[in-house]
Amino acid sequence: MSALLHQPAVLLFTFVLILLFPLADAFVYARLQTALHVYLWNTVSLWTLTLIAIALLYRDGFTLSQFGQNSGLYPRNVITVAGVILLVAALVVINKLRKRKITPEQYAKQIDRIRKLIPTTPAERFTVIPLAFTAGLCEEFLYRGYLLNLAASATKSIWVGF
Repeated sequence: MSALLHQPAVLLFTFVLILLFPLADAFVYARLQTALHVYLWNTVSLWTLTLIAIALLYRDGFTLSQFGQNSGLYPRNVITVAGVILLVAALVVINKLRKRKITPEQYAKQIDRIRKLIPTTPAERFTVIPLAFTAGLCEEFLYRGYLLNLAASATKSIWVGF
């Protein structure tokens, strides 16, 4: 793993992932006009970054399983999915039972802040589904697989990596 730390391409990519991509993402997001464009930008950019990271790892002889990317244990996966479903169901029920309701003005203000993220057309609804999977897969790999392992290797401490 420490061999990766001495590769200029890996260091450059890490710099891009930590600093340049978040800045570019904020810049692009501010200029995109529709939710569909935001969804497409995020899907393409995240998969591009993920493929670059995978190419860098394989180039240096690493596998995805060395970065925590495997299917895990079947029973644990089923328990995790069931737990997430129960948590979401509980949150929906709690939200329905809440006494405090927001005013239409407060609601409109909140919606205006996130309007570009809300799918309203059939094309946007169709495109947001792959984006949800993309965010889950790519962000987990890039930030909790690639960066975490790289930071832990550089500092010789998994806790510093966290």
